[in-house]
Amino acid sequence: MSPRTPRRLGTLPAALIGLLVATLIAGCGAAGRPGTALVVDGQSYTPSQIVETTAQINEALKAGGEAATEAQIVNLLMISPFVLAEATSRGLWGPDNQYNSFMTAIHNPTPVTVAVVQASAAYASLDEEGKAALLKDIKAASIAVDPRYGSVDYSTGFLGMPTPDWIVRTTTAPEK
Repeated sequence: MSPRTPRRLGTLPAALIGLLVATLIAGCGAAGRPGTALVVDGQSYTPSQIVETTAQINEALKAGGEAATEAQIVNLLMISPFVLAEATSRGLWGPDNQYNSFMTAIHNPTPVTVAVVQASAAYASLDEEGKAALLKDIKAASIAVDPRYGSVDYSTGFLGMPTPDWIVRTTTAPEK
């Protein structure tokens, strides 16, 4: 046994503790639940559901050259229960030809993907009164979002992307 062996064994517990702390910190998501991207009134969505839904929707959108971001998917899931209730109760939206056509472009959509597409279509149908009611519902709801997707802006009812501390916003145009 070399004289360095005991010292190497002494650093092993410290490394394991460091790894455990890093894992615990990295695992904290929405509402302190590891592996949670979004929680809306007790309904949880995982990051893997967000990734899968984004991929399914982007596959259907690729013909038009458009793409959805994960933050947009989280935003639509956040408003989904409220916008669907508002739009359907007021007779503003129900599955139509455009919705059905888009859904056929998605191979084996998950329930989360269906919810996102329905939320998008239902939101497009809302008038100003419906949007005001939606905002009221969002303000009354219990919503927790993993910060990587943004935070709820209760003045608009949508996710606002945070500005990292190292990015300084300016109000003046740069000099040329």
